[in-house]
Amino acid sequence: MRSAVHAVEISQGSHIWTLESFEYLVLQSGIIQSEGLRDILNAPEDFIESGEYSSWERFFTRLLEDLTRNSIYSYSKKKLNSNYLTKENRDKIEKLLEDVFSLSFLKKTAKMVASPNDNTD
Repeated sequence: MRSAVHAVEISQGSHIWTLESFEYLVLQSGIIQSEGLRDILNAPEDFIESGEYSSWERFFTRLLEDLTRNSIYSYSKKKLNSNYLTKENRDKIEKLLEDVFSLSFLKKTAKMVASPNDNTD
C-alpha cells in the first residue's frame, strides 16, 4: 500500500480507484442474477443499515453469501468457489473493470479538455 501511495504522491495526475469490495464487483458483473439486485447496486445507500453493517464491504459480502447459499456459486471469503473462475465469469468481471476504467478515463479527459488549466480533482 505504501508503494501505491508513494506512486500517487510523485506522479502528477495519478489516482487510486477502488471498488466497494470484491463482492460488489462480483454482484455488479452479472454472474449472479436475482430480483431486486440491480436496485440495490444502483442505490446501496437505500439498503444498507449502518447499525447492522460497519462497512459497505460487509453488506455486499453478506448479500453475496445470502444470494448464493446452496447454489453452484455458494460464496465464502475463505476460499473462492471455482465457479467464479471459469473463463466466462472471468470475462464478465474483466469487462466490467474495463468499462469502469474507460468511463473514469473518459470523464477525466473530458474534464481536462473543458478546463485545461484546472487539473485538480
